Amino acid sequence: MEKSAAAVNRLKPNRLREHEKSFARWERLRKTDAVLQLAPMRDLLDWLLAGEPDPESSLDYFDLCSDQTDATEVGRYLLEFGKKHPFAFLHSGWVRAVVGRVVLEDENATRQFIKAYWKQARPAKSRDRAYQALRLVQGEHQRHWSSAASWMQNFRKQQHTPRESDSRFVGRAIEAYSRDKSQKPCNCVDNESLKKIAVTVLDNPEAPPSAVVDYALAKVAEISHGTLTHLRAKINRRLLQTVAVSSFQSCNSSTKNTKVH
Repeated sequence: MEKSAAAVNRLKPNRLREHEKSFARWERLRKTDAVLQLAPMRDLLDWLLAGEPDPESSLDYFDLCSDQTDATEVGRYLLEFGKKHPFAFLHSGWVRAVVGRVVLEDENATRQFIKAYWKQARPAKSRDRAYQALRLVQGEHQRHWSSAASWMQNFRKQQHTPRESDSRFVGRAIEAYSRDKSQKPCNCVDNESLKKIAVTVLDNPEAPPSAVVDYALAKVAEISHGTLTHLRAKINRRLLQTVAVSSFQSCNSSTKNTKVH
């Protein structure tokens, strides 16, 4: 009780309002300034899972690139945008068009841009893959993944033989899962996801289903398990700020309902 009450006392309504305003501004710009080609965000959680992209930065750098005629300078602005605001960069469709412009106009500027871009973009792309993986298990989809993990664990206990290769087991498991009418199909768990779940079950046969899901999501995103869990904790801290309410009881209930899985 004391720890929960302390968590409530640490809530920052001003930070909450900043998040909500940024999300609302992102969606407003997406609808009114189509040229920016901003990625759609369903709600505040979706915006958080996108890495909290800053809408103002996208607009500012779009204007800078549009006003600049020198391809080298445009490339410099793009690199600066990607470094300072990596998630706004990744979710701004106009960036692709401007990169194409640099490529067409100046071969030397293209080489300079591409070499620097891939060096600085790798960490942001890794985090973005983690956010995308967490999106897969939101809402009812968490239950779908947990169900698939439990099914794979039971299949391993009943069907796996000591001399069977991992690849053969994975293939048999996916085929058997697809034939099992008790498993309701959902696009959130495709064959590639099932493969990652099956491999995880072989690697961690005693892990609980929730841990199997986490390790499988990390495999899907090609990131470390630690990166995935770190970003989930970060998002949940943000969500804690979104339940700044007047009473301890309602805050505790809301936090439970909005937690990222």
